[in-house]
Amino acid sequence: MADQQQQGGLGGMLGGLGQKMGGAGGALNEQMIRGLIMQALRDLKYPLGKQDLTAEAQKRNAPPQLTELLGRMPDRQYTSPEDVAQEAEKTR
Repeated sequence: MADQQQQGGLGGMLGGLGQKMGGAGGALNEQMIRGLIMQALRDLKYPLGKQDLTAEAQKRNAPPQLTELLGRMPDRQYTSPEDVAQEAEKTR
């Protein structure tokens, strides 16, 4: 039950950010990227690969802009949300 509530709250928060960014075609700035990653990918057990990160973001209802960005990142093992955010900023 707590998991569902956490994911629902996260999904609502991330969904709201996605709407503010103008839907699927909206641009992500560095601050948004970092915030989305920290919210969507925290509390995971790292290291994780790109596919795992993308799947978790989708499962947690992250905006499409974030999952698309994760999909464009290099396929390697990421050690923390900070590591993911740094790579995402280079990739965008």
